[in-house]
Amino acid sequence: MKAFHEERKALVKKYEALSAPLLDKRRAILSGDVDVEKKEEAWETIAKEGGEGGDVKEAGVPHFWLQAMVNSRLLRGMIEEDDVPALKFLTDIQCADKEDGTGFQLDFHFAPNPYFTNAVLSKSYVVPNLMEDEDAMLESTEGTTINWTSTKKNLCVEEKRMKPKGKSRGGVVLKQVKKDSFFHWFTAVNIPESPEGVDEEEYEELMEKVRVGRGGREDVEG
Repeated sequence: MKAFHEERKALVKKYEALSAPLLDKRRAILSGDVDVEKKEEAWETIAKEGGEGGDVKEAGVPHFWLQAMVNSRLLRGMIEEDDVPALKFLTDIQCADKEDGTGFQLDFHFAPNPYFTNAVLSKSYVVPNLMEDEDAMLESTEGTTINWTSTKKNLCVEEKRMKPKGKSRGGVVLKQVKKDSFFHWFTAVNIPESPEGVDEEEYEELMEKVRVGRGGREDVEG
């Protein structure tokens, strides 16, 4: 079985190398470096939604990755309306497998934008038995700290007017409150060994954060 798993890892690497030129060609088409004929009506759905927001240059296939994510069964439920303008700046998604086959990393590349200064936002997964026959067991994750350009541009929080608790007679105060956003996904999450001793609702929320694994990557890349 050990020999089988080693040969399986080698086979995965072989076909990843064979697919690399195709991914590079797609990247060139999407960015506009290679000009191809395309049907404009195919890209006129979600790119028009989500409010105001600057667009990536119109050469190539604008908002391709935003549409790919919205059409992904694993990702569409994680995207909020306020996320759409920022995701319009997404130019590429790449995956790099660990050499020993025990995990992978997803890199989201962004054009310069008014929301954050990171050129790449990453999420990595450690899955020791990824290449083995049994169900893959996620051991840990790591994510990128997003450098938001300002508090108002931070899509993961919102300001709310709240009355202070206690006997204070001051007026309302502004507090930052967490809100739903796809960009929470880049936060590293500690994985408990089992749901025992963990609040059921908290455990479900945790599983929601880490659910986009290798299957999510393949769903988007496909």
